[in-house]
Amino acid sequence: MEINHDVKREEVKTLVRKMMEGDKGKQMRSTAREWKKKAEAATDVRGSSYNNFDKFIKEALHHEENVHFRIIPFYVA
Repeated sequence: MEINHDVKREEVKTLVRKMMEGDKGKQMRSTAREWKKKAEAATDVRGSSYNNFDKFIKEALHHEENVHFRIIPFYVA
């Protein structure tokens, strides 16, 4: 929701009241609660985000163990 820089106090009051009491505000709060639950489940132990991050770290550490560096001398003439 955007508010112009020349907005009047009553306009803000009306919009806030709609968000707090109106059907659209109730729907937005309900949607926010749903997203909050989904985010908590994803980041909880064994959640999708947790598992993906764990897999990423394990693969990165495994890759690091298998990397062998070859040092090539650099000469400046």
